[in-house]
Amino acid sequence: MCSRVYKRSGAFRPGYNDVEICEEWRTFSNFDRWCDEHFIEGAVLDKDLLVPGSKIYSPETCCFVPDYVNTCLSTSSRTKRASLFGVHIRKKDGKISASITKNNRKIHLGYFNSEEDGHFAWLQAKAESIREVAERYRTECSYFSPQIYDSLIKRADFFLGFAERREIYEEKQNGSN
Repeated sequence: MCSRVYKRSGAFRPGYNDVEICEEWRTFSNFDRWCDEHFIEGAVLDKDLLVPGSKIYSPETCCFVPDYVNTCLSTSSRTKRASLFGVHIRKKDGKISASITKNNRKIHLGYFNSEEDGHFAWLQAKAESIREVAERYRTECSYFSPQIYDSLIKRADFFLGFAERREIYEEKQNGSN
């Protein structure tokens, strides 16, 4: 948490530029006490599943989740985007392709006539992927939390809504669901 918030080396983690740690947790013993009550072996700390778009690490916004839950929600990249989320425009021939990362593997969604069409396919695939992760979490996780499951389903519905409305998703909208 501290290294993500305080060790901002240029553009390495642009998604953390505005992220903060709440005043209470700036005293390590307070954070340590919270961790003692909530820590789950093998889980990772998440700051924005329960409160989408959260830019603060706090007792109200954080929870421990399996790594596969945390990574399925990622939309950020470490570099500046040249196209819409999920879309890549090949330099050599201008073909527009879309892909999604699932289980640490890149899945090709196809070639599209427009960047927007590829983006809408990515949004739909993102929603489906999050729903799959929610079901995996519900059936496999020994420390299941209905609140975390519900947050995953809401996030899937959020992305699906953009696809169904054929509306472009931008990172800043992440907190508006």
